[in-house]
Amino acid sequence: MFVMMYNKGSRQQSNQPRTKVIPKSDVENQQSKGSVESDDLSLDQIMNWNAGEKEKNSAADFSSKGSVESDLDIDEDELEKLVPVLLEDASDGNVEAVRQVLEIDAQTPNFSIAFQVDGEKRNALHRASLEGRFEVLKLLLKRFRDTNEPKTGIKYIDVPDKYGNTALFLVCIRLDKSDFMQAKYLLDAGASVDVVKISDAMTVLHWAAHHGNQELVHELLMHQKKKEKEREKEKKQNPTQPQKPALKLAYLLDKDHRTPIDIAGLQYEKKWSEEDDALRGDSLISDKSQVSSMNDFAATIRNLSNPSLLPNDPTNDYWHRCLFWCAAIGHRTGVEDALRRGGRPRWQVHRHI
Repeated sequence: MFVMMYNKGSRQQSNQPRTKVIPKSDVENQQSKGSVESDDLSLDQIMNWNAGEKEKNSAADFSSKGSVESDLDIDEDELEKLVPVLLEDASDGNVEAVRQVLEIDAQTPNFSIAFQVDGEKRNALHRASLEGRFEVLKLLLKRFRDTNEPKTGIKYIDVPDKYGNTALFLVCIRLDKSDFMQAKYLLDAGASVDVVKISDAMTVLHWAAHHGNQELVHELLMHQKKKEKEREKEKKQNPTQPQKPALKLAYLLDKDHRTPIDIAGLQYEKKWSEEDDALRGDSLISDKSQVSSMNDFAATIRNLSNPSLLPNDPTNDYWHRCLFWCAAIGHRTGVEDALRRGGRPRWQVHRHI
């Protein structure tokens, strides 16, 4: 698989001769039209045409040599040069540049530029997700939403990088660059939430709680409730059909034995200390506009302790945690719910995480 670091100079005109581009329709009709002329389209000409530079390569010139909308026979080495270009443009959010490469990719079925990866096994969708490039993300999914990765058969939207991160996982990790709408778009497009990182046992819900993104926490919980109902309905309709059990994200422990509500609670404690420092003039935080507030983490805790949002069959251990954190934020309804469901008042979270 081609892996190459991007070099800005790779976009510049090269003095080396380029492989000629031969429309497959011309090749197939060589017997009737004669051999392909030596001035067939080069890769640079195709890029210029896709960029709308028709003053350099007019539509009439292209039609006389075969339509560029047909399949193109481009040397694989030439196509590989576009891989780092696509990856860099996806990271930078250059929508039109990405669109141009995808237009060529659609005409070269024997080599997919869009499925190539960098040294961390990240494709263009990973790069766009990591940097919060929503328009590029939407453009890529519009083209590849229902496509599987050729070698593994995994859905394009769920292909993991070297570290096990899917596009949705990267958006949730970097909510400082992306936002709730990007995560929701991926969920609506069919992205799986049933991913647990091997290295730290974190899930997308852990990360949403870490950032105090109450909207995303609520959306992920509702998404799981919806999937849970769909599985129950399917089980009634096909009782003999085996079903893969879904992960109950709210109850999963990371490598430090923390559930998402614990992570939100610990972040709440941290914010409380920071705000207390700020009141005394000891705060080291210069810009609070880009970070979640204490109220955001309190709202996240309320969502994660809401019985109507939680998956079926919470354990007593989970209600112990809910009781502790609801008491910490002064959420009386949450305290009452947890006590009623088995939460133990003497349970102390810091002895368990």
